[in-house]
Amino acid sequence: MLAILLVFGSSEMWGQILTFEFSGLTGSEVSAPSNSNDANLTSSIITRGSGNDIEVYGITSVFGGPPTAATPTFDPAAGTYYAAQNVTISTTTPLATIYYTTDGSDPDNTDTEYTVPVAIAGTTTLKAIAYAAGFDPSSIGSALYTFPTINEVADIATLRIGATDGTIYKLVGEAVLTFQQTFRNQKFIQDGSLAGILIDDPTGIFTTSYNVGDGITGIIGSLTLFNGMLEFVPVADPGVATSAGNAIVPVIITATEFLTNFDNYESQVVEIQDLIFADGGSSFANGIVYPVTEAGLTDFNFRTTFFDVNYIGTTIPVKAVNIVGIPNERFGSAYYLTARDAADITRTPVIPLGTSGIILAILLISAVLFIRRGKLF
Repeated sequence: MLAILLVFGSSEMWGQILTFEFSGLTGSEVSAPSNSNDANLTSSIITRGSGNDIEVYGITSVFGGPPTAATPTFDPAAGTYYAAQNVTISTTTPLATIYYTTDGSDPDNTDTEYTVPVAIAGTTTLKAIAYAAGFDPSSIGSALYTFPTINEVADIATLRIGATDGTIYKLVGEAVLTFQQTFRNQKFIQDGSLAGILIDDPTGIFTTSYNVGDGITGIIGSLTLFNGMLEFVPVADPGVATSAGNAIVPVIITATEFLTNFDNYESQVVEIQDLIFADGGSSFANGIVYPVTEAGLTDFNFRTTFFDVNYIGTTIPVKAVNIVGIPNERFGSAYYLTARDAADITRTPVIPLGTSGIILAILLISAVLFIRRGKLF
């Protein structure tokens, strides 16, 4: 005769259906082999009722002792964070009660009972233990949450003079996105301090999508230099844009100013006017340096630094142009201006030859009227 038992009291055997062979056994309590493949279950003591009926009341001895509750786990997991976290603690043992500590001490059932996520805002060792009826207490789960020191700066101009030694900075003011490209998830930002900086995000820390002209507040990261170019490497996603549609007005500078005070303009949108390309008539290609001359006097370099912008493959202008672009640097001393798109390159306005005479005449007439009003003659 077979007895069938559905196990409820053991975490290791929970939900299993066991069968026990009674044929040829006598007595009210017998040891009967089961069909379990569990190595811990070699035999089971079950109770048989009187007569020909078999009543199974439960396994009274299987593993040589009660099972152990499952060790608590934490979500989010231990790690380095830059904003407060609400940590959920859980165990796979049904109906277990969890107790925890936040001071690094080992918890027991006299400590704080877990009922809601635990708020963690500073470096903390969170420990937890699970208790359940019919189980030994679990092993203690532990998770270290590290919150580095964050140095707040008001604007990009202040950020740019920070250390490149791994110090974490938070740009508390709003910065406007002026250009972005998929290469290394790079973004250029600037703010009212008349300074800009490149955000280099190769691992995709920024998960929020932004549009050019969006305002972004609370960017956290560290500074590094790459080929002389100052970069801000993010460590956390700043979240949704805090404004949109901000106007991006370039600062108009000369080529001489560009070359002499390059660090003042690096990564900021500027405009340099009346430029002639030495390679006019050929086509733009990616990653190429093109010499330009400002008003026939000052030479510097335009470079197609940004990948897959819409003027790549188009004809380089032959006549004078004004260029809006972002100053960028390579190898510590090679300074370049790069347009963000084709709309940044426009023809320099030309004054017709006859116009200068008209302007001069207007100025002379104005002078005569002014003198007459003053009764000088």
